[in-house]
Amino acid sequence: MSRRPCYLDHAARVIPAFLGDRLRVLFVPWALKDHDGYTARARERFAAMGIGLDPLVL
Repeated sequence: MSRRPCYLDHAARVIPAFLGDRLRVLFVPWALKDHDGYTARARERFAAMGIGLDPLVL
């Protein structure tokens, strides 16, 4: 039985390689209605890759 893919698993190798030595990203959480929940989910996944995440708040 295979495990269920997690959020951003498909890009977990590419994102750190693309960012290089950058340790933080600015996240624009407008793709989902629940901006806080979407930000929390993205922040948790990016943290697992060793990358900090700051949301753009308007």
